[in-house]
Amino acid sequence: MDRNRLRAYLNLIQELLRCPSGDELALLKANTELIDADFLEVIEQVAVQAVEQGARDVAEFLRDLADQLKNALQQATEDLHLNGGERSSAYMELIDDLLNCPPGAETEFLRANQDLLDAGFVLTVSQVASLLAELGEQKAADFLQRIAVPIAVQVSKEASSNPTEKYLNFLGDLLRVTSRSKGDASVVHPLLEENLDKLDMGFLQVLETWAKATLASAKPPIAEGIALDIVTLSHLIQQFPLGKRTNNLQIAIAGYESALTFLTPDGFPEQWADTQNHLGDAYSDPILKDKAENLEEAIECYRATLEIYQLERTPEQWAKAQSNLGKVYSDRIAGEVADNLEVAIECFRAALEVYKRERFPSLWAATQNLLGNAYQNRIRGDKAANLEFAIECYRAAFEVYQREQFSEEWAKTQNNLGFAYSGRIRGDRAENIETAIECYHLALEVCKRETRAEAWAITQKNLGNAYSDRIQGDRAENWESAIKCYLAVLEIYQREQTPERWAIVRSNLGNAYSERIRGDKATNLEQAIECYLGSLSVFNRDLMPENWATVQNALGLAYSNRLRGDKVENLEIAIACFNGALQVYKREQIPEEWALTHNYLGMAYKQRQKGDRADNLEKAIECYHAALEVYQDIDSADAVEADIRDNWATIQYHLASAYSDRVLGDRSENLEIAVKYYRAAFDLYMGNSFP
Repeated sequence: MDRNRLRAYLNLIQELLRCPSGDELALLKANTELIDADFLEVIEQVAVQAVEQGARDVAEFLRDLADQLKNALQQATEDLHLNGGERSSAYMELIDDLLNCPPGAETEFLRANQDLLDAGFVLTVSQVASLLAELGEQKAADFLQRIAVPIAVQVSKEASSNPTEKYLNFLGDLLRVTSRSKGDASVVHPLLEENLDKLDMGFLQVLETWAKATLASAKPPIAEGIALDIVTLSHLIQQFPLGKRTNNLQIAIAGYESALTFLTPDGFPEQWADTQNHLGDAYSDPILKDKAENLEEAIECYRATLEIYQLERTPEQWAKAQSNLGKVYSDRIAGEVADNLEVAIECFRAALEVYKRERFPSLWAATQNLLGNAYQNRIRGDKAANLEFAIECYRAAFEVYQREQFSEEWAKTQNNLGFAYSGRIRGDRAENIETAIECYHLALEVCKRETRAEAWAITQKNLGNAYSDRIQGDRAENWESAIKCYLAVLEIYQREQTPERWAIVRSNLGNAYSERIRGDKATNLEQAIECYLGSLSVFNRDLMPENWATVQNALGLAYSNRLRGDKVENLEIAIACFNGALQVYKREQIPEEWALTHNYLGMAYKQRQKGDRADNLEKAIECYHAALEVYQDIDSADAVEADIRDNWATIQYHLASAYSDRVLGDRSENLEIAVKYYRAAFDLYMGNSFP
């Protein structure tokens, strides 16, 4: 919603709170144009603020009012659905009567059907007239338009007190402009911009109900034209950059699905396939809630498209559907991640059978980028080799994406290449990170916050991660650079709009504050804890278990090192955090994280002041041994590639320290064991062979 409408909502709420008891209904009737789903959402926000301020009576009044309005809106919607089909049939019958009646008799027909002369009738007449003109029946079209004009004038006067009529009038305007301009965005988008307040769930319901009912009752040639106009309009709304993005997408989805009640694969195969493709694009947009379910819908849409588009007959459309399907499988939540990525790679490779550099340079480069992303995330195969292939794909894309001609694509590919170098296994680690930082800085030369805020934020986040991992340069300065990057990103990512992204960056910022060298150490750790707790307000253990466990681990480390507060209590919180993470990390599924968490837990038990000292040390030793069992199962070459050697040596060192302090058992034997583990750690630190 825009600021003016929000202000109108808040003014109405203030008037409702101030008016004498019993006058609320009259006040609401005088402001029916404001009564919609967004208004109910604002009422709830005001009620929450009232509770926080101790005004529980105000909150209770507002919530009771909201419940009544919600029921009223729901009833109006149900009435619209119940009467939609029957009324649309009546509209069509009346239009047929008007077209076939003797000259001069139309007034009698209109007078006999006064109850049908509303916004829905005007909309239907306009659509039929427009389609008759396209079919060459200009005389009949002009006749219907002459009839519609005076009715439309009267309906417009009455629409201000009827939300449904208001939406129907708006829908009629949109469909007329869409049809006449042949779907020209430069003509349709200004009309949408003038009516941002109407792009809400009320409009969605009216569009869906009217479209389904009209398509079911109209004659085939008329219904076909209406369905295609609805598809075109839905696509324009999907692409519309203003207003509430989620509303635009949901309206587009409702339009596509309504059109598909008439456009069948048997009767209109190409139009059906195109609409399925648009529908898949809408469902795969990451801003929508229920992401996992929506991606499954998108997969179904793209697979439906491939039932019509075949490589031999329609290669370009087939390749486009393959590419879209690959994108969705790259992001898919359901199923095994490894399987999904293999399907994505297969789809992108299929698309490249059609997209050749010589004939489709831009599409070839875009698909190379997508294939590089899939290989970068690939779980199967050799990780080092996958990253090398990803780098090859990105460098191939640069053969087409030149900075001057394709600045946005060039910057995006620089970001992707930087990400690959950040995780690269082959080559010198320090040099790889320097290359990554260079790529991110190049991307940011083109990608500016003012024009491409989302891409700018992603690159800033990646740059922050690279500075966090940086080996060269001044370590203190690197952490300051990382913090600066993360704070910049959080100016774009807000918890309300992009909660998951916000939580990830907050967690990264917490890591940076935990490791920060400059500033007061105690203050840095407090800021880190605040960041982690913020992330955990978003990351739910059931819905995002790995993210939740990762932050629990980081929070446990921060509490282990905390300087403020009670040290005894801090360690108890740390132990609870590590045990929480181990409820998610299982040795069979995520062995490295499971081992590291056991190492952290062992460190906390070794420092623990509550409980029996000897028992705590035994628990610490048990944790360290559990961690070492995982690393002993890892092949030596994999250990080097996965940068595990230092972790393994650290655990050896911690285990030696625990045996040095051990209370139980023979003291001399404990010291012998400690010496053994100290030597093992020393050998690893000096670069000797991994066991």
